[in-house]
Amino acid sequence: MILQALYQRYIDLSQDPGSGISKRFFSMADVAFVLEIELDGSLSRILDIREQKGKRLVPVKMNVPEQGAKSSGIKPFFLCDKLEYLIGYVTPDDKLSGKKREKQWADAIEKFKSSKQLHLEGLTPIHDEESQAVIRFYERWDPEHAREHQIVAQMVEILDKTTNQVAIFKLKGHHHYVHDRECIRQNWIRNKEKESLQADKVGQCIITGAEERPLARIHEMKIKGVKNAQSSGASLVSFNISAFESYGKEKSFNAPTSDEAVFGYTTALNQLLASERNRLTNMGDMTIVYWSGTREQGNGQDEIQEEKEDFFKSFFVDLPTEEGENKEQDQLLHDIWLRVRNGDELTTTMTDALNAPFYVLGLSPNNARIGIRFFWQGNMTKLMEQFSKHVQDLAIARLPAAQDLFPTVTRILLETVRKDAKDVWKSIPPSLGGHLFRSIMEGTLYPYPLFTAVLNRIKVEGEINPIRAAIIKAYLARYARIHKNLSLEEVVTVELNSATQDVPYRLGRLFAVLEKAQTDAAGGYNKLNSTIKDRYFASAAGTPGNVFPVLLKLAQHHMSKSDYGSFRDREIQNIMAGIDQLPSHLNLQQQGVFMLGYYHQKQSMFKKGEKKNEE
Repeated sequence: MILQALYQRYIDLSQDPGSGISKRFFSMADVAFVLEIELDGSLSRILDIREQKGKRLVPVKMNVPEQGAKSSGIKPFFLCDKLEYLIGYVTPDDKLSGKKREKQWADAIEKFKSSKQLHLEGLTPIHDEESQAVIRFYERWDPEHAREHQIVAQMVEILDKTTNQVAIFKLKGHHHYVHDRECIRQNWIRNKEKESLQADKVGQCIITGAEERPLARIHEMKIKGVKNAQSSGASLVSFNISAFESYGKEKSFNAPTSDEAVFGYTTALNQLLASERNRLTNMGDMTIVYWSGTREQGNGQDEIQEEKEDFFKSFFVDLPTEEGENKEQDQLLHDIWLRVRNGDELTTTMTDALNAPFYVLGLSPNNARIGIRFFWQGNMTKLMEQFSKHVQDLAIARLPAAQDLFPTVTRILLETVRKDAKDVWKSIPPSLGGHLFRSIMEGTLYPYPLFTAVLNRIKVEGEINPIRAAIIKAYLARYARIHKNLSLEEVVTVELNSATQDVPYRLGRLFAVLEKAQTDAAGGYNKLNSTIKDRYFASAAGTPGNVFPVLLKLAQHHMSKSDYGSFRDREIQNIMAGIDQLPSHLNLQQQGVFMLGYYHQKQSMFKKGEKKNEE
C-alpha cells in the first residue's frame, strides 16, 4: 500500500512538465563543480557553481543520469561523479602515512580507470562533438598528476576544503551541460533499457500488477534525507539475511518489484524528503513526509493541493506568512482552516471539496535501512475530523491578546524543556515528538511523558502559561473521553467551572484566590518580589494537606490588610464548602487537575478585572 501510493505520486508528477521530477534512468544529484573542456579534450577551467545560503556554500541540485548506491567497491557514475572518479583527484589525509597513503592514491587511479571505461563504452557510439570531447579528455588525462595540473592547482585550496566534490562536464562555448545533450540522453536511456531486459528474473510486479516485467534483484536507488540516517542513503526494502527469505527466493525477489516501480517509488520518496513543503523533521526521531493524492490539473488545482499540504503542516510547525498574499483559490481552504480551529462543523460544499486522498508517512533510521514508524491514509475530511478533535481538546480560556496563539506541535514540545538550554531540541526525548504526532493523527491518548514533563516544568519554573494549561487540559480531556471518566470531564472545560465538586480542581482555585489575597494586600503584583506561588505551589499541588493550613493562616493576615479582604474571604468559603478534609497527597493526574483549576481561576479573575476597567 505504501509503495503503491508513492509510485502513484511518481506517475502523477511525471505527467507534469513543471514538477521537476526525474524521468526513469535519471536522478537528482548535488553538484558542486563543472569541468569545462575544449574540443580537443583539454581541461579549460573548473567552475565552482555552489550557491550561497546563509554562511555556507551548498551544491546545486541537478537532474543527471541515474546514480545508484556506491558500495564499498569501485562504482563509477555516468557524466556526474566525484572528482576522484572523473580526474583521480585526492585530498591528502594527514592521518594516513606509508602504505595507507599509497593505497589512497592507487585507489583514486583505479576509480579513474573505471570511470574512463564507462564513458568510452557509453559515448563512443555517439558521433557528437560533445561526447567526442569527453572521450578525448579521458584519453589524454593523467590521473597520477591530477593535483599538479595547472588548472587543478589553481583550485586545490577550494577543493581540499570541500567535502562534496561532485562535478559534471561542459564543453567550452556551450550553454548547457554535456549530460543534457539530447542525443547523449537518448543513448543513455537505450543502454539502460537493454540492461533492464537482461534482468535475472521476470515476473509480476507487486506494485503495478504488470506481468512479465524485469524484476529488481536489489532496490539500488537509496533513500536520502531521513534524519540521522546514513548521508549516502539507505534502503526502504532490503533482504540481506537468510532469515528474511522464504520459498527459496533470494534478496528482493521475496517482494517481486519491477525495475520501473523501484525507480518510481524511490524517486517520489526522495522528492518528498527534499521538499520543504512536504517534510517535517522535528517530530522526535521520525522524519515525516506527506502528500495529497491524485494530482488535479488546471483551474488553480495545483495551488489548492499546495494549500492542503500547507494546512496539514500548520498544525505541527509555525509557517511563515507572506504579506499581501490573497489568492481566490485559497479562500475555501482558509475558511475550512478557521472552522476547524474554532471547532465548527464543515459545510457540505467544503466536505465535497476535500475528498482527495491524503497520505502521511513516518520514517526513522535503522542502520543501513529505513524503518516505517507510521503510515496514515485517508482523505482531507477524515484529516479535518482528527484535527478538529485536537483543536477542541487544546481549547483553553486565555486573554484576548493571546487568542491567536494556536499551540502547534513545535510549541507544545518546547514547553517540556528549559528555554535557556543550549540545544533545546536535543533536550526533548527523541520519541516524544513521534508519539505526540501519532496521537494527533489517530485520535489516541496524548503521550503520558508529555503530560508529566509539563507538570515538572510548571513545578520547577512556577509558570502556567496558556500553552501549558492547554496541554494539561488536552491530555485530561482525551483521557476522560476515551476512558469515559465523567467526573474528570467536569473539570476539563475551556473556562472556569465553579459548580464542580472535584477536590483537586477546587484546591487549585483556592490557591489562586490565596495568591490574589496576598497581592491585594501588597497593592499589586509589581509590589512583591515573590508570591506564595514561588514558594509553595509545587508542594501545594503534591501534598495539600501539609501546605494549605499554613497558606490559610497567612491569608487571614493578608485579608486583614486588603480593601477586598471580605470579598476574598467569601470566595475562600465558597470554594472550601464541602471539603471536609484536605487530602494528604495528590497523584500526577490530580496534580494536573489542580493546576488546571488554578489557571481557570486566574483567567476568570483577570477577565473580571478587565470588564471592571472597561466599565
